[in-house]
Amino acid sequence: MKNLVALFASAIIILGIMLSISAASMVSAVEIGISPAQLEFKADAGQEVCKKVSVYSGEDENLIGSDKWSSEKTFVKDIRKYTLSANGLGITFKYPKEVYAKRQLEFNVCISGNKAGTYYGSLIYSTNKSAAVGTWIILKVNGNAAEENEIGNESSGSDGESVLNKITGAVSGMSTTQLAMIPMLTSTLVLVIVLIYMLSLNMKLNAKIEKKEEKANKKNIKKLKRNI
Repeated sequence: MKNLVALFASAIIILGIMLSISAASMVSAVEIGISPAQLEFKADAGQEVCKKVSVYSGEDENLIGSDKWSSEKTFVKDIRKYTLSANGLGITFKYPKEVYAKRQLEFNVCISGNKAGTYYGSLIYSTNKSAAVGTWIILKVNGNAAEENEIGNESSGSDGESVLNKITGAVSGMSTTQLAMIPMLTSTLVLVIVLIYMLSLNMKLNAKIEKKEEKANKKNIKKLKRNI
């Protein structure tokens, strides 16, 4: 019984240490966001259009901006497929390359395309603490009828608008608060496993002790019978 009490006391101490570490991880985590989650631009070839974007942070942070573009003919919500540069597609994309976000900051992003077509990209802002958020970019550049028909044939009849309506959300879907919960959940799971293992060992140890005591009692009874 004493061993079991000591075991639980040790488990409580370990749990307290792990929860303290996890809580520290949550406090130090950076919480950042971007709005809107998706931007759609429509313009004629060579025309520049602008829209507002807001970024926010739970604490003072320098955010570094970057953009990547996809070669897919339809909208794909997979950031791994966004490997092209804007210049390579004939797109001029203007946005702050570095912003200092204190709670919330709003700014303009401007874009223009040289050739008719529909282009898919992403605008991502990241911190030096490996946290990042992003918004999807859809650029529709109008051209002459011949160019539009050619682009329609290349996309094999896919309806970009219908795909767009089904896809929403930020490039980085998991918030940093959720990421900060991972150490706590992991440490709790590890503690439960260790506690179960220790309880199992304790039960086996108690069983061995009981067997030894039972044998000792039998020997003592035999000795008493002989003496009698």
